[in-house]
Order: sequence, then C-alpha cells, then structure tokens
Amino acid sequence: MSLRERVRNLPLPVREWAVFAAWAGGILLAGILAWALTAPLRSRVLLGQVNRSLARQESAFRLEAPLAVWGRPGRASQAGFWFSLAGSGKSAVVFPLMLGSRSVTVLGILDESGGAAEIIPLSAHALGQFADIPPGLLDLYRRRMEASSEIRPPAEAEAGND
Repeated sequence: MSLRERVRNLPLPVREWAVFAAWAGGILLAGILAWALTAPLRSRVLLGQVNRSLARQESAFRLEAPLAVWGRPGRASQAGFWFSLAGSGKSAVVFPLMLGSRSVTVLGILDESGGAAEIIPLSAHALGQFADIPPGLLDLYRRRMEASSEIRPPAEAEAGND
C-alpha cells in the first residue's frame, strides 16, 4: 500500500487537521525566517531612531554601530540590541523598561569596565515617567545590563570575526 493510499484511507477530520497543521507550520516557519533574516536591518533602523531621539534631547551621546552578539553583528541579545558609542570605548544597550503595565524604550550606557553608567529614556512619555521610577527598579535593570555585558563577547574579539 503506497503512502498516497494510506493518506486517502485516513478519516476526513484527521486529514483536515493535518492540512491545517501543515499550513500553520508553514506560516510559523515563514515568520521565523523573516524575523531572523531582518535582524541586521532592524538594528540599523533602531540605531537611526535612537540617534534622532538623542539629538532631540540634546544629549552628547550618539550610537555608532551595532555590536556582535554571539559572533553575529546586528543580533539582539536577551537584554536588547547592543551598540558602540561614537567617540568612546563605551557600549550601550537599547531595551524595554517596564513601568507598571507600560513598556518604554531606554538606552543603557556601560562604561569601559562593564559597569552600568546611566539609563536614558528615549521617548517623551518615558522622560515624563522616569522621575517616578523607584530606585530599586533602576538598580535591578542596571544589574541586568552589567550581567548581560559579561556574557556578550568583547568588542576586540568581534573585530576579528568580520
């Protein structure tokens, strides 16, 4: 008995379920591929948006280039997207900070030793809400940034991967 005959002998609900499962799997696979293959583009767009936001706030900081995560430039880590700061040896991470039930995008800047130097809100809404954030919550996010910078490959090692 061939495979085609075995499939025809299956009950109709089983065949319909199999067609639906294959369709859903194909849609899921297409979405995963699109998300994974556009990561470098998303990081470049994010770089431009963050630099525009910093310019509006008249900040001296500017992002220069995406840093490699796990040896692949432009990829996001668990903490967010990593960038190098222009004109310094510092790195920065763009990540969402939860304020109650709202998520606001912030820029965390780390110094050369990997310690969290400061957290800068990137939107007018975040700027208005930033004064109300408890210091303990900011310390929690600082510790997360420092921990994720320890597992991210250093910038010197990234230069050799290009």
